[in-house]
Amino acid sequence: MITGFEAKGNDPGVKLRHLSQIRHATCTGPVCRRPSTQADFEHNIPYEAGGRTCMGNGGPKCRHDHRLKQHPRWNVEQLPDGGLPPALADPDRLTQVLMNLVRNAVTYTPEGGLVSIEAALDPVQPPD
Repeated sequence: MITGFEAKGNDPGVKLRHLSQIRHATCTGPVCRRPSTQADFEHNIPYEAGGRTCMGNGGPKCRHDHRLKQHPRWNVEQLPDGGLPPALADPDRLTQVLMNLVRNAVTYTPEGGLVSIEAALDPVQPPD
């Protein structure tokens, strides 16, 4: 686990930015898949508000999600080890979303194409 490096100022510098990109291959915004190499290093607690420039207080966010996170009603949580908390979802809504994705994949895959689906159960317990 990468947690021990901290930059001295607001700019993460080359080393911290690289470590962040290794840890997160993509933007840490919800459902965003933009490569972390094309993202900003974003502080969860802003540097100006006393936030540290370290793995435990930041990570890659694409410019769109970085700006979205600045909205006053947006809240980002980060675990002490720098990871992100699991996202909990309504099982019925999740089933509906997955069925829509499968239906669209089948509908829009060219004839002779292949739709492959993989699933895994992650035994994460919801918080109390």
